[in-house]
Amino acid sequence: MTKKYELYYKDGNYILQYSNPNDPNDPFAINEDNMQFDVKKFYIYIFKDVNESIKIEIVNNISQNAEDLSIIKKGERIYNVIKELCEEITNKLNEECFIDLNQDKPY
Repeated sequence: MTKKYELYYKDGNYILQYSNPNDPNDPFAINEDNMQFDVKKFYIYIFKDVNESIKIEIVNNISQNAEDLSIIKKGERIYNVIKELCEEITNKLNEECFIDLNQDKPY
């Protein structure tokens, strides 16, 4: 399964949103003023329905709608953190919880 998310900036928030238009969940947001990253909400938003091997794609769209260079720089840092977290978590999940497609054997 591949899930694609878009990161963008709107009204003082960095927003990560699932690209599926039928997703009923509110997007994950980080307020620019306090830059608090709620890890629990992040994990639930991204991984709550994972039940098979997964790949997460994050698209950084912040530079497309940000007027201020500081917004773009902060957004790049947020993007990198989210991307790295998703890679680490999906690698671990796929390695420990799901079938190794090369071997056709469960772990």
